[in-house]
Amino acid sequence: MGSELYLSYSGAFMIGLLGSTHCLGMCGGISASLSMAIPVGQNFRARQSLMLLGFNAGRIGSYMLKRRPAECAVNQTAGKPS
Repeated sequence: MGSELYLSYSGAFMIGLLGSTHCLGMCGGISASLSMAIPVGQNFRARQSLMLLGFNAGRIGSYMLKRRPAECAVNQTAGKPS
């Protein structure tokens, strides 16, 4: 019998709830400080939207890049081919 990990809905909810505090503290603070640094003037909303889009695209891209090595490591310890 393999050593598989099972996650219940309540466990997934708790992980998401606890992870949200990290996102609020780190990503929210960085995003707020960057958007406050943009001088108000012509095309303020467009510049702010572009900056926030770039920030979030970089954040999501970095999560995608670090997901694959972690996935390979988990599969290797479980004895599955990656």
